Amino acid sequence: MVIRNGFYVWIGLVLFCFSCNIINPEENTPSYLTINKIEFIDSVTNLPAAAKVQQFADAWVFINDNFVGVYPLPASFPIFFEGEHKVSVSAGILKNGISSTRIAYPYFTQYSAQAKFIKETETAVFPRTTYDAIAKFKFVEDFENTSSNFDTVTLNSDVKIDRTNDPSLVFQGSFSGVVVLEDTLDRFLMQTTAQYSFARKSVPTYLEMNYKTDVELQIGLFASNGGPVNVVPKINLKPSNGEWKKIYIDFDPEINVFETTTRFRIFVKANKPSDVSKALIYFDNIKLVF
Repeated sequence: MVIRNGFYVWIGLVLFCFSCNIINPEENTPSYLTINKIEFIDSVTNLPAAAKVQQFADAWVFINDNFVGVYPLPASFPIFFEGEHKVSVSAGILKNGISSTRIAYPYFTQYSAQAKFIKETETAVFPRTTYDAIAKFKFVEDFENTSSNFDTVTLNSDVKIDRTNDPSLVFQGSFSGVVVLEDTLDRFLMQTTAQYSFARKSVPTYLEMNYKTDVELQIGLFASNGGPVNVVPKINLKPSNGEWKKIYIDFDPEINVFETTTRFRIFVKANKPSDVSKALIYFDNIKLVF
């Protein structure tokens, strides 16, 4: 009887332990991957780095070439890998400045490196990126030269774009573009000096721009195919509250509406509200990438 009772006790303990494992299964212990920022190396202007030359919103992360997620920067997140693995990171942007349209920017290189992961330990990687070889530029306007890729539309603008070399106002390099609206000089409209045509292709056409503005800006296209000029508004940018900001504008939806023979100019427009005595607008690093 003692043996039989002992047997039952032993069976009970086994069943108890088994049921505990079902209720509380052993959890995988994660490692942690940290990406504080993505460094940008400007291979086009070769100017000294500035904090928001590119404004990366996210890190698009791959491990062993398998996509694991999109993480807002700065990021630290669990991953279930241990030991040496390949980590790849693509720089993410907000297309047209909209938080719901997050993409990995197609014109930047992807960073890749080996990283060692240890359970319950944080591993940091330090991605760097630059323009990919596929990136072509219709123009790069950094305001470092006296000649400009933009001109004022005289009939619709009371002021012209100028340059400033005041170190406290310049975004990057030695000069930035500046527009001053005051008193009755309250309208501004500039357009690219050249017209551009675009072939249909798999990667889109982007306008990149660093800007700081006291008033709302309207950006769009003038489209012409030998007849009347079509005005194609694209996006309105709100005042930037004294900060330099970065925008990536995808013009492909507008361009693809027209025939391939259509030629385009990019325009930037602003009007000073009547209750504002003076408004300043600054531009730098305007690039048309295709």
